[in-house]
Amino acid sequence: VPKDAHKFSLGHVLFIGGSAGKLGASLLSALAAMRGGAGWVSVAPLSDAFAPAWPKGCTYESFGLEGTLDETELCRFIEVRKVKAVLIGPGTTQSPLTRPLIKKLQQLNQYAGLFLILDAAALLNFASLCEDDIAFDPQRTLLTPHPGEWHKISDGMPRLKGLADLP
Repeated sequence: VPKDAHKFSLGHVLFIGGSAGKLGASLLSALAAMRGGAGWVSVAPLSDAFAPAWPKGCTYESFGLEGTLDETELCRFIEVRKVKAVLIGPGTTQSPLTRPLIKKLQQLNQYAGLFLILDAAALLNFASLCEDDIAFDPQRTLLTPHPGEWHKISDGMPRLKGLADLP
């Protein structure tokens, strides 16, 4: 790590996820980013119910009401706070994604270099929200379904330009 490194040069990572009582995946993801060398880690749980104590060094954020995301507030945060990567979905039982949010994330992914990782329930309606005009940068986009999630979503995947062609 360079001597003049700081939180922005090392990268700001945002984790959005965790339904009531299912915040462990978000917590583990945040800890992994901290141990992996991220300069700044923010967590935005979709529920405060049964919330664990977040690790020192994480900032806590909220982008909407229980289980929803305010896309304007979230995208403003990503831009102003220089977020380099966003993980959406660990520990979720319902997707917080909407078509307007997907379009904004796609623009940040394509034109601002945002890394986007989608996991768990964030993938359940992802293909239907994308339609034909959404294209993600395959070098900066990662889908992380477990086999059961992949089985549920794979029928719609050929419609996702760029992502469906990955090996």
